[in-house]
Amino acid sequence: MVNVNTFSGEVGPNALAGYHVCVVTECYDEKLLTNLNEFCHNKGIGFISAGVLGLYANCFVDFGESHQINDKDGQAVKISLVSHIDSKEENPEITTLEAHPHDLSQGDFIKLNEVKGMTELNGAGPFKVTKVNTPFNFTIECNTKAMSKFESGGFVT
Repeated sequence: MVNVNTFSGEVGPNALAGYHVCVVTECYDEKLLTNLNEFCHNKGIGFISAGVLGLYANCFVDFGESHQINDKDGQAVKISLVSHIDSKEENPEITTLEAHPHDLSQGDFIKLNEVKGMTELNGAGPFKVTKVNTPFNFTIECNTKAMSKFESGGFVT
């Protein structure tokens, strides 16, 4: 559950203490927005500013240096079902069911979940795709030599 609080009145750094994200709308005071963003950025508070002026709209987002986005194209995340993962490999090959081609490219990042055996992979990563072998097989950058043996199942996102 996410708690949402609104604040009305004079906005300044003291008013933002204790919040995780600051959203400012319809404010066009560049100095105020710059000061608020600098404060939020330095305190690890996410900052979003948005506004509309007729046909012109703007949005600025700053979630800090550690925020990562691994979305290459804005499309919904594709899920592929795993049929096999090479066990005890330095860079294992992962095979998906033929009904679920992975649509991955070299350099993409994936996560694995609900893998039976090799449970060390579940929720770990993201893992870099180092080679695409077929529409149903690819190689990831992950040393699985010390991991348990693959048993069955799992899915790739």
